[in-house]
Amino acid sequence: MSIRKAYYVLILGWSLLSPMIGFASDTLHYISEVKIIQSRYSYFSEDKKITRIDSSAILYNGSSNLGEILSSLTSVNIPLYGISGSLATISLRGSGPNHTSVIWNGFPVNSITTGGIDLSLIPGDFFEEILINHGASGSVYGNGTFGGSVVIKNSPDWDNRYDVKLSAEYGSFEYRNYGLKIMFGSPRIQYKIYGFYNSAENDFPYRDIEKSGNPELRLGHNKLRNIGIIQNGYLKLNNNNSIDFGLWYQVKQKEIPEIMGSYGQSNQVQHDSSFKAFVKWSKLFRQSSLEIKTAYLYDYLRYTDKNNASDDFYSIDSRINTGRILGDINYRYYLNRYVSLDVGGVYSFHSAKTGNYTGSEEENHTGIFTGVKFKSSGLVTNFTLRRMFSKYSDPGLLYSLGFNYQILDKRLFLRANLSNKFRIPSFNEKYWNPGGNPDLLPEKGWGGDLGMGWNVFDSNHEDPRLTLDLNLYTNKIHNWIQWVPGSGFWHPENRKLVWVRGMESGLQFTQQSGSFRIKVNTAYSYTLSTNEKIEENNPVIGKQLRYVPKNTANGSIAISYKQIYLSVYHRVTGPRYTTEDSNPMFEMEAYNVSDFVLGFNLGKKMANSTIQLKIKNLFNREYQVIRSYAMPGRAFNFSLKIGIEKKM
Repeated sequence: MSIRKAYYVLILGWSLLSPMIGFASDTLHYISEVKIIQSRYSYFSEDKKITRIDSSAILYNGSSNLGEILSSLTSVNIPLYGISGSLATISLRGSGPNHTSVIWNGFPVNSITTGGIDLSLIPGDFFEEILINHGASGSVYGNGTFGGSVVIKNSPDWDNRYDVKLSAEYGSFEYRNYGLKIMFGSPRIQYKIYGFYNSAENDFPYRDIEKSGNPELRLGHNKLRNIGIIQNGYLKLNNNNSIDFGLWYQVKQKEIPEIMGSYGQSNQVQHDSSFKAFVKWSKLFRQSSLEIKTAYLYDYLRYTDKNNASDDFYSIDSRINTGRILGDINYRYYLNRYVSLDVGGVYSFHSAKTGNYTGSEEENHTGIFTGVKFKSSGLVTNFTLRRMFSKYSDPGLLYSLGFNYQILDKRLFLRANLSNKFRIPSFNEKYWNPGGNPDLLPEKGWGGDLGMGWNVFDSNHEDPRLTLDLNLYTNKIHNWIQWVPGSGFWHPENRKLVWVRGMESGLQFTQQSGSFRIKVNTAYSYTLSTNEKIEENNPVIGKQLRYVPKNTANGSIAISYKQIYLSVYHRVTGPRYTTEDSNPMFEMEAYNVSDFVLGFNLGKKMANSTIQLKIKNLFNREYQVIRSYAMPGRAFNFSLKIGIEKKM
């Protein structure tokens, strides 16, 4: 589709809806009630399954990284390559690690070199909101959402006058974490800054099942050093103008130990540093809103190795510098209280410099977006379109159509969605030397969701006391890119058709009586993710993808009474195959892990001040998430958080 045709699509959408303006007599009253301009990610999300991480769970697990939080608190498959600070990726709905987009305050932060993201680089305590959009559409989220998206947000507290929190945490294997958070403001200005320092020796004992006799060993060369700072500001200006900004800087150094079955000592070290900044301007008009935002993202990775620890020279010294400039504009027009129209555009400039390519590489991508929302009598319908423009890849016109219908006084809800998706090949897939293939086609596919649920409300009929949720989905991915051997080196090819389908279910229950409160969350996922087309007579056809469990489940129970709180988190992960042909000889056993939290709030005068004990892997299970990567047994963490605050 040409730019001119895409432009006609926008004009057509507007022409179909503009006659409705005539019956908008109550539009001004409706618009005056709008307090926050929702991003398009939130605004067009009712037709999708959304998992939100409870704010208290984020508080109790704040020193954990995003990978650990999602692994403990959701049924999402999180491949962990060892203890805290080690590589953590995501496989949502049986897809690959580069098929889930991570969005920070409206901007995708996935690596442009690999397409995926290391969740261990994202501190959980940096953010007020964490949610998962299962199977997010490409027309709303853009590149790489076959699995879905993870949205992390910073948000202001406009009731805050000032808030200061100091935290310290000590744990097994010489784990240390120190944090300081300062927030202050007025009804028109809010500012907050948070910094942390995290270190660990990570020298836990383990049994090496890959060696003869399964010897008991202690993992060495596994130190972690991690420091970061984030700050956000929010300004309410005159005439319904507002400005938000954010800065995030982080440095992490992690020693990489030998895997099971190895002999000798590793000398591998990975150093990551990143700088992220954004600014957003928003304007609320009488019947519309405008949002313009831009961001700069810089990432640096250095990987080194030595033949011997005493060597003065590195046998490997790989350095990768990447930079991105992102721009986004969105105009929303409220025709009346029932219908709204979005029109917007996105721009991105990507650059990478590394000795692993033949030189510096640069790319530009642009896109236009339009969406229509209709709301009436419990029914919400979303229709969105996006057209991307790039000389490197052409994903075609992207669409999404879905609805959410609530009946029986919001007790029963039904939702459905149909959308298509794409992923542009990453820089490594196109430019790695040797092996990169600049002629790769983008991965394309489509997906459909059908969900339903039941709410049981308290007498106030505000928040549901009990929610049951069931979701069925199917997703096909064409041109799946796979690295294969040949001509003396590995290279990527478009060679797969993958069919992903499954079921997701959940139950949430909350009961409060006086000072006693109990909250129960459970979730179960069944996933079939199979190769459907490759070379003829290939034995992997119809087989489950590597490291994708068919069954995952998690549950938690949180109990509080006055100032005492207790939480138990339990996760079950089914067997996984480590070969493409699902050879039972290489099947990894199922495992289940429990975490335990016991804490005491120090009183209302000391805001969110707590003393807490956390026991990870409560029952000291021996397990592996990724073959040959040792995981720790039982570990103890003790934390103290002191805070003072004053509200308006």
